Amino acid sequence: MYPKKKSIYLRSIVVIVIMIVITFFYYLRIINTTVNDDEQQNIFAVEPGTSIDSITNDLVSGEFIKSALAFRVYIKLHQLDNNIQAGQHYLSSAMTIKEIARRLTTPTYQEERSLTFIEGWTNKEMAEYLAANDILATADFINALEQKYDYNFLPKRSQRDYLQGYLFPDTYRIFAATTAEEIIAKLLNNFSQKVMASLQSQIDNSSMTLEEIVTLASIIEHEVRTPSDRAMVADIFLRRLADNYPLQSDATVNYVTDKGLTQPSFADTKINSPYNTYQNVGLPPGPICNPSLSAIEAVLNPIANDYYFFLTTNDDGRVIYSKDYDEHLINKAKYLD
Repeated sequence: MYPKKKSIYLRSIVVIVIMIVITFFYYLRIINTTVNDDEQQNIFAVEPGTSIDSITNDLVSGEFIKSALAFRVYIKLHQLDNNIQAGQHYLSSAMTIKEIARRLTTPTYQEERSLTFIEGWTNKEMAEYLAANDILATADFINALEQKYDYNFLPKRSQRDYLQGYLFPDTYRIFAATTAEEIIAKLLNNFSQKVMASLQSQIDNSSMTLEEIVTLASIIEHEVRTPSDRAMVADIFLRRLADNYPLQSDATVNYVTDKGLTQPSFADTKINSPYNTYQNVGLPPGPICNPSLSAIEAVLNPIANDYYFFLTTNDDGRVIYSKDYDEHLINKAKYLD
């Protein structure tokens, strides 16, 4: 080979190698990139006999993937052409091409489970419930709570238990193979629908931030039971906050001690903690549980009254109201001592 031709040949080889390397890294980037961060899962149906080209086009039009070519290449390289499963698959635009391919090649029939998260549970109690029902290890759920979830109503991630208060208590249907992150997304989506969508105007018109509303609701959740009592107590607590008077909520003391007592001891009310509303004026740093819609609505729609104190009877859970501290002491002696 002549020197000139050899030089041209070598340059061509170098250019081809560089192009292959660039293409390879571009391909890796594409298959690991998502359309956006929206974790809302939607049903993607695959009919029996549907071609790869048709499935790919539907994925693009459904905004689950950006690159039809990258998806086709991934399927071909991994010989998944004949492994796509007919049925309904749950996909989101926050999934990568690799994750979507894995979902589409996994049999769609999965055992469904019913989960009921009780109103007023903490994140820890939710984790323990999932573990007790052999759905997830406690640590898996706790670790998932530390991940980033892109919902504009959530507080800063740096806060302790930043998701607490926003994991909406309700009954859910999940697949047996559902991950901790997917369960959390379900609860957050439900909060978005049940609270933000239905109460947005009231929240916007409130003098409180959403975090303050949810925090106060989480306290009321454990203080009284009925919607009317919750609205009454909400008014009492709101006036105490305005007066810079301690809320003196037993629920916050129980959150600190984890004892769950109807009446915390005098020593417990003296515990030094930012969550102890006997020792601190104002709201605690964040919600003490995941409150019900009823408790949140009570904060937004308090019932005006002249009372400043209240207690709950031990026998039947009735709420006894008092206008001043002297009357409250009389009621304590009558109903609690």
